[in-house]
Amino acid sequence: MLGKTVFSDEYGYGKVIGTRFMQDELYIEFNQPKLKRWLKRNKVKIIEDSSLIPEKKEKIESVPLSEELKARMSLESLRLGNVPLYHAEQIIVGRKHEIDTLKYFLKSDSQNVIYLVGNYGSGKTHFLKWLNEVALENYFATALIELDNIEVPPNNSYKIYKKILESLKVKKGNVHYDFIDLLNFLIKNIKENKLDYYGNNRILYSFFSYIKTFDNINIYEVLEWWLGYSKLPKMKSKIPTVQTATNVHINLLTFLSDYLTSYLGFNGLLILIDEAEFIENTLLNLRRMTLAKNFIKALTLTCKNSIISNEGYTDNDQNMTIGKKSGLIYGANYTDIPYIHKSPNYLKAVIAFTPIEFADELIDDFSLDVIELNDLSKDDYKILTRNIINLYNLGYKLNINAEDFIEENFEFIFQKSNNSTRLFSKFVIEKLDLYNYQLFKEGKIKF
Repeated sequence: MLGKTVFSDEYGYGKVIGTRFMQDELYIEFNQPKLKRWLKRNKVKIIEDSSLIPEKKEKIESVPLSEELKARMSLESLRLGNVPLYHAEQIIVGRKHEIDTLKYFLKSDSQNVIYLVGNYGSGKTHFLKWLNEVALENYFATALIELDNIEVPPNNSYKIYKKILESLKVKKGNVHYDFIDLLNFLIKNIKENKLDYYGNNRILYSFFSYIKTFDNINIYEVLEWWLGYSKLPKMKSKIPTVQTATNVHINLLTFLSDYLTSYLGFNGLLILIDEAEFIENTLLNLRRMTLAKNFIKALTLTCKNSIISNEGYTDNDQNMTIGKKSGLIYGANYTDIPYIHKSPNYLKAVIAFTPIEFADELIDDFSLDVIELNDLSKDDYKILTRNIINLYNLGYKLNINAEDFIEENFEFIFQKSNNSTRLFSKFVIEKLDLYNYQLFKEGKIKF
């Protein structure tokens, strides 16, 4: 195993220089730059032929796709029960009011958080992915994440913060940039004295001092620092990975949002959270559920710019440090760091739930804007069927008659899908595939 070339999604290519635990963990020296890390063997791919390693290339603009190929890509996504990147507005039918509300939300200076509430299969994920693309086109930085029990548990603000950074994107022209590109801009601005430290986050102050003091900054070491993996050389401060330090994690997000807006000219940072109902998951104990609810409440109030600094602190019945006025949890060693780095903070959020009591409580307590995704009507589902058939005809150069298809198949598909737009779309395409195959067998079409 020693000397083998490996590839990591996070760090790129490198060579194995050590092993432990019967080669279950590998010590890898990565190529660009010389970064060394222990990684689980199942987290990397062993490259048998080093000639397969591509050269590092500069970012290039996306290659334009034909409408036929876009249609096929959208159909393939729907066939798998996923959300298509293209033609989203053709799939989101019967939701004109909701679409208009979200478009206004992006333009509004006063409306910064919306709760999206609907049953499973009602189209919440479709909306979030559609809004993500619309926001990128409207010069927002975006981060779309999904809560779960393992990788992004709602009670762990550090893991949520890390996932947000890992999924952060901005778009300029036809080129997409990610968090490491943003760090390159940030380091350059600090080095050139175009950005001085401001605010009241001592951890961030240490970062600014480090960048100003040292030359030959290793961007991957900086990335590791921001993700909470390690300290920077000759620097004591580290991003806390404890799940109670929600104030630190959200403070850093508001700093990035302000930097993106005030210095790079974007319209803000939009955080999109799916499956937020996990905060009431029965697998969580009382302490974890308290932390989970705290994160959602804290993010909500931060977007509303409704948390004051230096509010005074006390302990709750679970020995957690909380703000006297907000009731929000603070990291015990970080009470000097407020939730909001600067006000206004240019942070927006759309949080998707199935109907749960805690979401209703926050909506009532803080007069939050909410979009409820009610069941679509039969007529809406017929429009969706026609739109999918149009995509099918475009993608495969066919001429299937939508009205004939609806007359023969609609009622069966509608009953089977049980008011789930995801299942309905999937079933329509599967039926079209069978319909297409039958025409081929009869010799009416050729491939």
